[in-house]
This record gives sequence, C-alpha cells and structure tokens, in this order.
Amino acid sequence: MSDWSWVEANMKEWQERGDEERMRLPGFYSDAFGFRETDPDRAFAIFSEGKQLAEQLHEPWWVLFYEKYRIDALIHFKRDYRHVLDMAVQCALEVRKPLNATFPGRFGIFDSLVAAYLGIDPEGYAKPIQEALDYLEAEIPPGPESDRYLLLARKRIFALDLELYDEAYQACMNELHLASSDRKQSTAIHFATFVYCALCQVAAAKGVWEAVGEYAETGEKLARHVGHECELSEVLAWQAVAALQAGELEKARRGYRTATAHMDRLQMPPKQGYFDALATYHQTTGDLDKAVKVRDRELESIRDRGRLYYDCKVRIKRCRLLAQLDRLEEADLDAARASARKLRLPDKHLVAIEQIAG
Repeated sequence: MSDWSWVEANMKEWQERGDEERMRLPGFYSDAFGFRETDPDRAFAIFSEGKQLAEQLHEPWWVLFYEKYRIDALIHFKRDYRHVLDMAVQCALEVRKPLNATFPGRFGIFDSLVAAYLGIDPEGYAKPIQEALDYLEAEIPPGPESDRYLLLARKRIFALDLELYDEAYQACMNELHLASSDRKQSTAIHFATFVYCALCQVAAAKGVWEAVGEYAETGEKLARHVGHECELSEVLAWQAVAALQAGELEKARRGYRTATAHMDRLQMPPKQGYFDALATYHQTTGDLDKAVKVRDRELESIRDRGRLYYDCKVRIKRCRLLAQLDRLEEADLDAARASARKLRLPDKHLVAIEQIAG
C-alpha cells in the first residue's frame, strides 16, 4: 500500500464510522503545503498541529507522518538544518521499530534523512548517504511513484553538490525517463520542474549557454504549470544569463528584473542555483562588485541555518571574486577558513582558500 493509499483507506474507515476528529488529520497536510513558499513558518506550525492531534488520538503512524513532514518543512520550505539531523535520525529509528515495520511512508522517512545529510555536509556524510541510497535503490519498486522520484532526486543533488556534473546530468536523464512513463502527469511535471533547474546548473558549469536557455524555457513552462514559484524565479534567472551570453542585452536585463522581483515576493529562501545564476549574470557583464553582493545575500540567506558545506562553498566563491577585485582581506580568508573547519573533511577546502590567498 502506498503512502497516499493508506491515507485514503483511513479516510474511508473514519467516514464510515463517523469519526470526525480523525477525519481532520489529513487536512493539515494540504493546508500546510499551500503555505510552503509564502509562509514556511506557518506551514511548519500546521504540520506540528497535525502531529499534536495524532498524539492526542493515539495514532502512531500519523504521528510519524507529520513528524516526517515537519522535518521536510525545515529542509525544503525553511531550508533550516540546525536541528533537523537529530529529528531525522530519531524518526528513522522510530520507523525501524516492529510497530512501524509496515508503515507505508517508511521510504519517505529515509529520504528525509538523506536530504538532511545533503543539506548539512554532503561530502562529510558521503558514506551514510551512499549507504542509504543503496538501501532505497534495493527496496523501492522501479515504477514512477514518489519514492522512486525522490531517490533519483537525492542522487542528482548529491552529484551536483559534489560538482560531479556528468553524474548529475545522468541522474537528471533518469528522472526524466521515469517521468515519461508516468500516467500521472501532475506528478511527472512536479518532479521534472526540479530536474530542469538542475540541468541549467549542469549546462552552466560546462559553459553550454544555448542549452542553459533551452532548459530554462522548458523549466519555466513546467514551473508555471504546477505553481512552483521558487523554481520559476530560478529558471527565469538562468534565462537572463542565457540571453546575456547570446548578446540579447535588453532581454537579459528584463529577465533579470523579472526573476529577482518574483523571488523577492516569496518567503521561501532561494536555492543555490538561483544565486549562481545571479552571480554568473554579473560576472558576465564584468560587474564583480554586484556579484560579490549576490554572494553576500546568499550568505545571509543561510546564516545560522546549519548549512555547513554550502556556507564554505559560498565563502570560497566570494573570496575568489574579492581577489579579482584586489579587495580580498584577511578577515574574508579567516571567515572562509573558520567555515571550512566546521566540515568533517575540511582539508581540500582549506587548500583552496590558501591558493586564493596566494
């Protein structure tokens, strides 16, 4: 039984016996999801209300259900990883108990654990990440269901974070192949939207700007179709970069303004791809001062959120820009070194910082 089949079965049972209190349980999910981009704090609070009601009604599977989505709200809506690993580990331990051995959402709980590792330090946690991915690969059925999509998404993000662009591209192709076989087009488009954001990053890293533009245009269509506003802003930013590279200056300026204005209306923090697009735009125009300001905003968006690996990467990018401007100061280098030392595997990052320092 899938996660949602279980939900539907519960609803049918509760309706038949007129259990109005329990019939409230599924509603917290849809209510919270509607606030994911406009008010992530509220989404988290609604998931917490759902968990609290499940505890009051002594419904352990629904407690697990909403604890998983509380974790997901921190990871995917708030992008706040300060306490999420402890929560994800505890949830994974809970789902391993005999009482929960057949819990339909068990694969999703392990997905959340992988997502927590990835958001904190994908390089440092590479071994447990790979072990979890191998387990999920062996256990999850091959068809186009959410668990399979999420597994492929974690593989994509893992490769992208480690700058293994060929592997990231292959992961993207695997996701699109899965989507092409999915009869539920809404599900397929939902997941494909994130794939096209990633393809923009891969193509940009390889300097294939025409492909960036093509991926971004497809991504825009998909994002508008499913209403993913954060991803829409990201692909619009990549469209601006592609237009700039093609010499279409007015189109690029217009696209940049549209992308930033769109993102500024949201409360969900942008992802790395959005900031990379903005910084690439300014670097292409030769305005490194503005590129530094983009990195400053990026650092502010992840400040004190437990994004250890991400923080280190951004500080190194910022130091490179400052060195090009001949404005690199020891304080900038010290901040980057301090960030690197928080990682489980700091050495290669410290070497990169010293290379920039000269």
